[in-house]
Amino acid sequence: MSGQPTWARASRRRLHVRAALGASRRNSEYLFPSPLLDGCDVPIIPDAISRAMNRLNVELNISGAGPHDLRRTVGTELARLGLPTHVRALVLNHSPESRGVTDVVYNRYAYDNEKRDALTKCKRLMNVF
Repeated sequence: MSGQPTWARASRRRLHVRAALGASRRNSEYLFPSPLLDGCDVPIIPDAISRAMNRLNVELNISGAGPHDLRRTVGTELARLGLPTHVRALVLNHSPESRGVTDVVYNRYAYDNEKRDALTKCKRLMNVF
């Protein structure tokens, strides 16, 4: 991953999902704020996703599924939808080194509209949120 923050716009339905997960704080700038640090507006730690996937594996009686499987599924579906490689890489927040020097050094366009469109198409396909 690039180490750069990426956005995920909180739709009304997603906010309901977040609230149901118990991680929602009304005034947080993060889609998934940490529920562990009262008074501090910080995102969940990366391990939280892995732990949640482990609990889901147990609940669904499956084994071996992890966060990377979700990234791989999104990347695959975005490719199937015809999204260009550079947009898929940006949605998945891949490191700049995985893109060419021209993109990294000279291209400062953030592709926000393209990323939003890609995630909207993927969301419709998977009907997740």
